Amino acid sequence: MTLRRQLMLLVIRMSALGLRFIFFALFFRYSEALYGQYGLVAVSITLGTYLLGMEFYTYVQREWLRPGREMHNPFWHQLLFYALLYPLVLPLFLLLFHYGFLDWRYAGWFFAVLVAEHLATEVFRLLFLVGRPVWANVNLFLRNGLWVLPALWQMYAGGGIDITDLLRYWFAGDLLALTTVLAAKGDALHALLPARRLQGRWIWRGWRIALPFFVAAISFKLVEFADRYVIDAFMDKVSLGVYTFFANMAMLVNTVVYTAVISVLYPQVVKGLMKAEDRADNAAENDASSEKVNTGPAGTKFRHFRSEIRRWTLLAVLAALAGMPVLLYLLGKQNRLQYFDVFVVLVLANAVYNFSMAWHFVLYARHNDRLIVLSAVAAAVLNLVLNLITVPLWGLRGAAWATLLAMGLIWWLKWRRGRKFFISI
Repeated sequence: MTLRRQLMLLVIRMSALGLRFIFFALFFRYSEALYGQYGLVAVSITLGTYLLGMEFYTYVQREWLRPGREMHNPFWHQLLFYALLYPLVLPLFLLLFHYGFLDWRYAGWFFAVLVAEHLATEVFRLLFLVGRPVWANVNLFLRNGLWVLPALWQMYAGGGIDITDLLRYWFAGDLLALTTVLAAKGDALHALLPARRLQGRWIWRGWRIALPFFVAAISFKLVEFADRYVIDAFMDKVSLGVYTFFANMAMLVNTVVYTAVISVLYPQVVKGLMKAEDRADNAAENDASSEKVNTGPAGTKFRHFRSEIRRWTLLAVLAALAGMPVLLYLLGKQNRLQYFDVFVVLVLANAVYNFSMAWHFVLYARHNDRLIVLSAVAAAVLNLVLNLITVPLWGLRGAAWATLLAMGLIWWLKWRRGRKFFISI
């Protein structure tokens, strides 16, 4: 990748991040209670995209990257899988409205955004996979950045705003993001067209392979977002808004690292580790190999990947901790510094998650799906139990510590297993 393209990617990504940052800050200043309500809508849509997709794309990606692949229309079959899944999954979200977490007034726009966001996310993944990172980032900018501008204008110059207005703007951003699929390579666009022969067995096999990744992904998202539902159940919307603000700002530590490092380097790292898979399998059977350190291309790429994650995480953590007091002062929210320790814990939780990602891709490349799933499920169970215990007792601080401990468990389990694979390659 040329320096010019790297700078272009950085500008697009940072623009999206910058707009989201401004949106979070000014919306929090506008209304803490409304911000909390929006936060619950946003995390519900995020969880919903995982339920609608069931991580089927992980199977498609792995098949697309496999040398000598035989499947020529994988993305068409992926779309067909979603068409079959939507009628089964979408009705489940009515429970959020039935039990009072979300308001029935914006149910229609909620479902519209949910579907559009999922499809736009799949386009984003497709563009990265087929070597169109610039257009992938344009996709991200349109659905995560650009639409907040009219929302902010209405918020401060248009006489007020509500959740329905925000969902309309979000939906418009997703529709624009969907058009970026036209930038895909010719073979990828061809793979979106109906296949001459429907391969139902391929879809069935993909569902069975993707299912563990879905369980892992939805479990991890519960680690990230279950605290919002527990806080909403035991506390008020203002408290939810304060916690959501700190959580969103802390999550930028993860977003920055994903933008600058993971999204750029992980395809090459996974390819290198997959090529070394046969040698790793043979070496893993030899106890003496546990004392050897990989010096091949795969090991070099992985160590660089891990080093970059550490470096960027440290910079992001320092910037977040130094910047939050200043931000709260500029927003006129100095009184929220009483919860600065909550923010610190959430920042550390995101840093620990970043550290686990290097080992995650080692496990992914080595097809150790079971450990990926078990670590996420164990962390989700731990997080939910801790939230139900600590939030009624210690409020926002209890929720933050529950997140940190769950992230720590994910890191420990992946590091413990992943390093054994790596040193034996």
